[in-house]
Amino acid sequence: MNTSKSMFGTNNPPAGCKPAGGSGRRPLPPGWRWVRLGEVGTFSQGGTPRKSVSKYWGGDIPFVTGADVTSEYVSNGRAFLTKEGLHSGQTCICQPGTLLFVTRTRVGRFGIATRVMGASQDISPYVCKELLLPEYAYWYLTSISESIRQATQGSTILGLTREYVENIPLPLPPLLEQRAIVARLEAQMAQVQRLRAAAERQLEAIHALPGALLNEAFGGFAGGGAGD
Repeated sequence: MNTSKSMFGTNNPPAGCKPAGGSGRRPLPPGWRWVRLGEVGTFSQGGTPRKSVSKYWGGDIPFVTGADVTSEYVSNGRAFLTKEGLHSGQTCICQPGTLLFVTRTRVGRFGIATRVMGASQDISPYVCKELLLPEYAYWYLTSISESIRQATQGSTILGLTREYVENIPLPLPPLLEQRAIVARLEAQMAQVQRLRAAAERQLEAIHALPGALLNEAFGGFAGGGAGD
């Protein structure tokens, strides 16, 4: 993610606002400022409705855990809730645009909800205020995900504290610049995916090449047995 780091201009923030990615970086561009996540958005806590209550499960509303957060946009989970399950008071109702911040078991994963869904206790849903785009927050947090993973605590299940996540510093540009950064990054990442897919197809062809060469050399003898 070196490209995204340079876009964010991550440098030393004000005293008491230490970036998760370290220090000694270039100054922020004019019009940017350092903020903490807790200043520009609100965290909630996910939870799991009781599995023993059958009316909560088997509907068409996605219920996501950390294992389901595998890409920028998240639209489905491996389990589904009914309306009763979603409104049981035992999970967090995530509206479209909510940032799914995985804070335990698979720390360092982030995604953005594309539809109404419930979130498990693995996730601390984050709703951005008007000054912060969810996509910008997603890409910046992804760029420092390794540092965030290193902050996990716990003797059995590793996780992040609410105090820690609320105090993660973020370099905040004006909204127009956020949109430009997001558009540029997403175009570049799409190109990376196309190149990766092409490379994988070439690799598959290379792996198949020995068999094709053997078939070309000996295919005319197919059907002969050892005793023929």
